[in-house]
Amino acid sequence: MIRTRRGRGVVAVACALGVLTGCASIPTSGPVSQGQAHLDPDDQGDPFVRLVPVPPQPGVTPSELVREFLASMGSFENEFRAARAFMTPDQQSEWRPDDTALVYDGQEPMDIDVVEMDEDEGTAEVVLSANQVATVAADGQFRTANEGAQVEATLALERVNDEWRIAALPDELLLSSHDVERAYRSLNLYFFAPSGTLVPDNVLLPQHSTEDLVHQLTNHLLAGPTDWLAPAVSTSFPAHLQIATAYQSGQLTVDLGGEVEEASGEQRFQMAAQLAWTLKQLPEVQEFRMRVDGEDINIPGAGSGWLETADPAWNGVDPSGLPEGAPGYLAREGALVRFDEDLQETPVEGEAGTGHVPVERYAVDLDEERVAGVAVGKEEVLVADMAEGADFEQVLADGTYGALSWDAEGDLWVVEDRSEGEDEEVTSQVWLLRDGTDPVRVNAPELEDAEIPQLRASRDGSRVAALVRDGEETQLVIGRVVDDGDSVFLGEFIPLATDLDEYQDVAWRTADQLAVLGRSGRGAMQAYLVSAGGGVESTSAGAVTGAGMMGIDAAPGVPILAGVDDGHVWLTNDRLMWQRVAEGSRPVYPG
Repeated sequence: MIRTRRGRGVVAVACALGVLTGCASIPTSGPVSQGQAHLDPDDQGDPFVRLVPVPPQPGVTPSELVREFLASMGSFENEFRAARAFMTPDQQSEWRPDDTALVYDGQEPMDIDVVEMDEDEGTAEVVLSANQVATVAADGQFRTANEGAQVEATLALERVNDEWRIAALPDELLLSSHDVERAYRSLNLYFFAPSGTLVPDNVLLPQHSTEDLVHQLTNHLLAGPTDWLAPAVSTSFPAHLQIATAYQSGQLTVDLGGEVEEASGEQRFQMAAQLAWTLKQLPEVQEFRMRVDGEDINIPGAGSGWLETADPAWNGVDPSGLPEGAPGYLAREGALVRFDEDLQETPVEGEAGTGHVPVERYAVDLDEERVAGVAVGKEEVLVADMAEGADFEQVLADGTYGALSWDAEGDLWVVEDRSEGEDEEVTSQVWLLRDGTDPVRVNAPELEDAEIPQLRASRDGSRVAALVRDGEETQLVIGRVVDDGDSVFLGEFIPLATDLDEYQDVAWRTADQLAVLGRSGRGAMQAYLVSAGGGVESTSAGAVTGAGMMGIDAAPGVPILAGVDDGHVWLTNDRLMWQRVAEGSRPVYPG
């Protein structure tokens, strides 16, 4: 039996699941206190560190046996051979873990209570309890636990040859945050947004060896997206595809059987692009080929035979959504100014570049052809072409409008505050303006009764990141977008960066990482980088010295920008040192 329940607050984990945010250190503390980590002698050069737990010790008590068993559960080798050694013979053959892992706080010991024990019958019952920090679903998705959640499990023990062994246990894995940090690797699968851009779908995969990881990653990709992302994306691979994979010396062969023999050239290219973007995360894989019944298939634009994961042919579906070296924009005296990577400035063409119509917020579309703005007073939303002689046109009116962002379909996202007074209940409405002009009311029930200081659509249009304020509490969340062409649904929000105490702004740095302006404890307001895949921890990107940061924006391959209360725009290239670059405010990148 196993369940989760609400309880007292979760103690923060110092580097919980750091593998999700780039902090992939090997833990030096936690429940695993015996055994050693080593490389399998049959896999010399394999970079994966393995845990070798000690087997059950003679004469241990039920609680000691269970504690040693928990330490062994983080070893996945040979179908959990180390953990099965703690079970009765029947349970060793019957136990089939369901690939779901409940993750408890590795900074605190698991509570282990022997609630029943009959020495004459040789039976015992042990109850486990710990603060829960996350769940790893069977499909590999990482989900942060609700604040105060706990894991509880009951194990039945029996004596076998006068030694205690586990006779019944849950199907879920019980892993400490340190176990997950060491035993899993955070990787992306890639699927298509309706816009035709690839979208990363973050999963955690157990890491045994390079070859095993390559096979796991390929099989997960062909099995389809995680349950959370599936309604928002599509895959080019047919369902229930029977495949065979072979990996050797940096080359992967994927035989798709006969089911894709009639696939169009476009579908074959899309399948290859999904594979290339997924595999290129593993530096061990440089080439791959797709075959049907043992014969190489031609990939339009990429050829046949061995294909390189780094081939420029795959750049057309780049998940970043922006070309390399995308320009930035800032506001100066009401006018919109464009600046390039060399910080050369050019006022944009049209009314947006004159300052004649002052705006409080603005957003530039991904094609850099249009700009949207919230007029001073927040009562209308305006859109203008960035072309000579182009004027602003009203696209929304008679409301109180805030956050703006564009996606790859050329659609504009807008948040409206529909509260009617200081003493009235807070209500919000999210709008999607197709092609920037045709408003569609977004169905977002989880946001209706909360204030939304910021909402940014991912550039691929499949997800949004939002700051959601309910009373005194603000959360950073990510939700998925389901658009059937007529209606738009936004929901299934997941909390991110729960180690921060205050949030002021958020932007998409890459397709799988956010830049956040926030505060931890009593520290200064500063920039942080946060995994969009459900990571608990954030990584500091520093703060402007001697001035207050007011807003932030980011994009792939370019500096993080910040608007500061000294009337200037600042940037950082290295996440440590910030430099003042121009007079102005509210810097943004396209999106």
